[in-house]
Amino acid sequence: MGLRTEAPPQSPLFDVQCAYPFVETIVFRAPSFANVLEYLPDLEKNLSGQLSSCTPNRLGLIPYSNEDAYLNVDIKACPVNQKKFNYSQVLNCFNLTLQTYKPPEKFGPYYVNAHHYPFHDKSNSSFLLCCF
Repeated sequence: MGLRTEAPPQSPLFDVQCAYPFVETIVFRAPSFANVLEYLPDLEKNLSGQLSSCTPNRLGLIPYSNEDAYLNVDIKACPVNQKKFNYSQVLNCFNLTLQTYKPPEKFGPYYVNAHHYPFHDKSNSSFLLCCF
């Protein structure tokens, strides 16, 4: 039986909406389960606990598989009480590329693909942060 990756429609666990979401993809190379939707709440609780302690956010998880059959989960965070995250919030809270995040053991090893995020300095010129 293959990975079941369809998210139920209109579930707040699986998606959040805001003007400037921060998105990064965590790629699990060897999850020890087939039904992703059964274990996604464990991942959401684990991630929310770590990320909310750093900066208030609403978190959404969007699972899918790629051509290598790895489990990909887009982590989509929306700021609370502000329009967008600032540079230090993103760098200090959402930088999972450093491998300091410990997911539930059943998800196995992972790597992270960060997405571009627009920043504005005091002179309103735009910056993009992207880590690979």
